[in-house]
Amino acid sequence: MTKRFSLIRGLLILTVLVMPALAAAEIPLVQEQDLMPADKHVRATGLITNIIDRYHYQSRKLDDELSADILKRYLETLDPTKSYFMAEDIKRFEKIYRTRLDDALEYGELGPA
Repeated sequence: MTKRFSLIRGLLILTVLVMPALAAAEIPLVQEQDLMPADKHVRATGLITNIIDRYHYQSRKLDDELSADILKRYLETLDPTKSYFMAEDIKRFEKIYRTRLDDALEYGELGPA
């Protein structure tokens, strides 16, 4: 029990010492234009989509069904513990993007990303 108590006490002390330094750390602001896709991203998307369409071992067609699957996996990756997005957010994403991601990939439209 004393080893466990020592470990917990050590972690608590470390937290107390580190947290003020983290809180004082300056978080750089990112400008909106820095988040916008560049031409090279559009070209890369077209190239990757073409390669997957031709050479992927599953040969799945880029259609609304795959679009829904991409959205589902994307949201699972962004919020695996379901602690960031609310049910309303998911419904809104589904309404807007469920059948649109395939078209966006096909035409190099990176807005949904």
